[in-house]
Amino acid sequence: MLRHKLTNDFPTGLLTFIFTLICLFNIDAESSFVEHVISPGKIEISDYLTPFEGCTNIIFIPKNPIDLKLDKAPIILLKTTIQEEQIDKRFSLERRRNVIQHCWASFGILPNPNNLSKYMNWRHRYIKKTSFGIQYFVIVTNFKSTFQKFIETLGAASHRYILREIIIVEVVLDTERIILPVLENNDKDGIVLYYHNMYHHDGIILKGQKSKWWYKITCSIPAGQNCFKKLQAIGDTVSNLNKYFWNRRTNTERMYNRLDSNANPIKRWYSVSEKFIPSNLISLVEFWLLNEHIEYVKLNITPFYNLPVLKKYASAHIRPLEFIMQKVQTASFLSCYNVKQESFILSALNSPFDVESWILIQLGIWVMIISLTLLPRVLSSDGVMVVVGILLENSVLNQSEKFTTRFPKRSSKYGIHLLIAAWVLLAGTTLTNWYKALFTMELVTPPTYAPPWETTLDIEGIQVLMPYNLLDMTGMETAIDRYMRFYISISEIFFPYNYETKKYQEMKTSHNGFKRMASHIEKTIPLLNVRMSTQDNGSIDAFYKRLELISYNEVLPVSPYKPIHYKEVERFVNTLSTCEKTAFIDTKENIASLLPFVNDNADKRKYFAGKEPFFTVVRGWDIFPIRANYVQKRLKVMIHSGIYGHWEAWFRFAKPNKLFHHYANWTYPKFDAVSQLNYNSKILSGFYIS
Repeated sequence: MLRHKLTNDFPTGLLTFIFTLICLFNIDAESSFVEHVISPGKIEISDYLTPFEGCTNIIFIPKNPIDLKLDKAPIILLKTTIQEEQIDKRFSLERRRNVIQHCWASFGILPNPNNLSKYMNWRHRYIKKTSFGIQYFVIVTNFKSTFQKFIETLGAASHRYILREIIIVEVVLDTERIILPVLENNDKDGIVLYYHNMYHHDGIILKGQKSKWWYKITCSIPAGQNCFKKLQAIGDTVSNLNKYFWNRRTNTERMYNRLDSNANPIKRWYSVSEKFIPSNLISLVEFWLLNEHIEYVKLNITPFYNLPVLKKYASAHIRPLEFIMQKVQTASFLSCYNVKQESFILSALNSPFDVESWILIQLGIWVMIISLTLLPRVLSSDGVMVVVGILLENSVLNQSEKFTTRFPKRSSKYGIHLLIAAWVLLAGTTLTNWYKALFTMELVTPPTYAPPWETTLDIEGIQVLMPYNLLDMTGMETAIDRYMRFYISISEIFFPYNYETKKYQEMKTSHNGFKRMASHIEKTIPLLNVRMSTQDNGSIDAFYKRLELISYNEVLPVSPYKPIHYKEVERFVNTLSTCEKTAFIDTKENIASLLPFVNDNADKRKYFAGKEPFFTVVRGWDIFPIRANYVQKRLKVMIHSGIYGHWEAWFRFAKPNKLFHHYANWTYPKFDAVSQLNYNSKILSGFYIS
């Protein structure tokens, strides 16, 4: 239960104020003429609160005194006709155990009909947060027709009310300023609500009847919960019509066409008989989302909403939009800076065994040498020759008699022969065979390299190339403001909007490279903190062009991050081939595709890829809050069922991204493995040994 009370020095007798509204589902058309009567007393204005007993009711009390009975439901009283204060921040919330989904009902009591544009302004916070569930805005007025006509003229602007459903209750004031509901002759035992259909269009059929602006809902007083269910039913039916009011052109496309006058028009719809062949994944998603739109496409319905755009997740404290995640875009980089081979020219000789194995082998050799040297009567090098000869698989066993002359007994001679036989089996056979097998495996294994870095931030003073759109909000590259958008996205990596989050606090304090780069980026941020001035002449395009010039002339020369297009192959190769403090950052998939291309060079430069965790981006769709959002449902089905993943993989295979090697006409390695052998090769070491 949620309870709260807001008053501005209310008189004591004014504490009994409330009203509410909302009921049933009844799509029966209104009669062409019905006699209206004033409630004879059996139906009171407070009875309209019955359907909203499960809601938190916010009552906007007019300045002129009126008489209301306030005896139902949790309420919030506001002595104003328009809510200016963000009262939701002052709510104290408790767990509710009722089975009804919680709702909010705001009641405007006798609003002034002479200033409807101000009163019906969607910016006024009847209920501030769009994520507060079911919301009703109930207008209690004695000027029903005036309000209805004004609301009907809103048209597409109705979507700005977001989740709020508008209902009108018709009342009159008697001589004592007591509010009395207006009923019809056949509705004396019930209450009457007028539900607004924001998706009305003459050509739409709703439940077998033509659509209309207002639906009259009647319900009896005792059936409060049933009345609310009927109200929800008609609300769901009307809300489902939003699928016919989506724009086939996305916000991104409209922005792109504004910035690029040479952009070709993109076909956005297909007739029933026409075969649909998607040119890219975006067009396929749009076709899927608006699959049922074709039913009324010929009606030329004015759209309310634009399709969501695949974009970067923008973190913020308050997010009124729901976010559907598509993927976590991880970044990698490639560079040849300080990449060196781990081993030297003779490393192939000792690589078959590790250090501990070599120590044990040498210890065994010395034990055998000392033993065989001390056995003869006269010290000689025969022991060394026998031990080493057996290791090299030479025929030296005929020398074994020299070690038995000192022992006349046959039993002692057997012991010496057994010692030599054990050495032959262990060292001359097993050990040498292991060594040769492992040595052969090492010859065919490429030499290993060890880059001295893990991320680009480990390299002080590094210069980084990046695609224009890698970190961009929408992932699209535009022709006019691409430098400005690039450097704004870079600054957001090091100084995000929610900079106090735990993730970035850990980065800031634990990684020296991040702190070093952040301090460098911080110096370039003031260059972009420019506001519109008189030289822009009030034109947003002129302002963007000025920011673009600042980004190109002032930020680009001093920033360690430089944008690059995939068509700039020569610049890409020349910059990285210096193997100085340079790197190229891109998505993990693109870096994997580029690595064979950059390593195919005659100069024997070795490029390595590294992870770049600080440039990880979450991409998805921001969904505008709409009741029974059709596009949101379709998009979730597409993601969760695997349809999107299937087509994403198909387009990646059939129409891969055009990267540097595409524009360089590179399809396979031009330098074979033999031509790239160098004197550090393990195979050459094998030739020297043989």
